[in-house]
Amino acid sequence: MINNDSLFQRALKRIEENRNREHNCLSFESLFPKFSEYLPGIMQKTSYLITASSKVGKTQIGDFMFLYHPYNFVKNNPDSKIKIKIFYFSLEMDLESKITAGISKRIYENDNIVVPVNQILSMNRKNRLSDDIYTRILGAEKY
Repeated sequence: MINNDSLFQRALKRIEENRNREHNCLSFESLFPKFSEYLPGIMQKTSYLITASSKVGKTQIGDFMFLYHPYNFVKNNPDSKIKIKIFYFSLEMDLESKITAGISKRIYENDNIVVPVNQILSMNRKNRLSDDIYTRILGAEKY
């Protein structure tokens, strides 16, 4: 049997602690200012489901919101004391393809240069990698 007084006190303690914390979640405010009024960010003890039709970008939005954003947030806010642990299971692509997509994203974030995955993989003879882009790829290893 649960003691309601202690349960209320535990909930009240959490409310009070959150009032004084700078970061209570991994905020989406910088990504989606209006949307973050309804979904403030990634919160502990919360499940998220992304659903839509085929080929509309569920994987990309999921990666953006729940893989890259948390990583970048923690990296850019080392004083937040937030620790993340990401378990990633993909039924769509292998690990090397996921890393290649991440390299493309990182080059865009750092250098504002769009380098499609097909170009990174030199799939088109006319659009092979330049030495400059290859050097940028090598610079993305730690990311």
